[in-house]
Amino acid sequence: MKTWRAGFRQGLGRAFRAVAMAAVLPAVLTACGGGAVTTYDLSTVIPFKASAARDGWSAGGQMAVAKPLAIQMFSGNEILVKSAGGTISRVGGAQWVDQLPELVQTRLVQSFENSAGLRSVFKTGAGLTSDYLLSTEIREFYIDEARGAAVVELSVRLVADTSGRVVRAKVFRAEYPASAGDGAAAVTGLDQALSAVMADIVRWVTGRRR
Repeated sequence: MKTWRAGFRQGLGRAFRAVAMAAVLPAVLTACGGGAVTTYDLSTVIPFKASAARDGWSAGGQMAVAKPLAIQMFSGNEILVKSAGGTISRVGGAQWVDQLPELVQTRLVQSFENSAGLRSVFKTGAGLTSDYLLSTEIREFYIDEARGAAVVELSVRLVADTSGRVVRAKVFRAEYPASAGDGAAAVTGLDQALSAVMADIVRWVTGRRR
């Protein structure tokens, strides 16, 4: 198996200055049919600095992050493209390293850990007691071919875990230029968009800034 780093950050300019990210890491695998399939990972947002939340609110305490809800087309490991006519296809020869909801859940947990804005953060099912539950839904996660943009949209609810009361809710969305014709370029755009969304979610919950 050959492993290499895709999407080197040199020369990508303003798009990469918007969000601080780790590198996207692809690995070339051989499919059963004999074709090469490149498997891509997604980034985790790097550490944040402490600051007061803009609205004077911060969760603090311990938080569990649930696996994002998603309709069927966002539940697999395909890298998706939406055509001008609205049809959905996949980027050939490329896939995510895990099922998309599980992958997003993992990167969200790690991004919150990097923020140091909570006493503890973990995935649901860990057998730990939490003060809050972060519930998310993947609403959009694809390359918009007509617009040449990677689109990521997550609906987020912060729930008081002991009572089930929704403390706050918000939809987070980001777009970055991307091409559907190349797997690495598509992944780079989606990675940038997701990282921007995750950074906004971390700030929204913890009041941390980069």
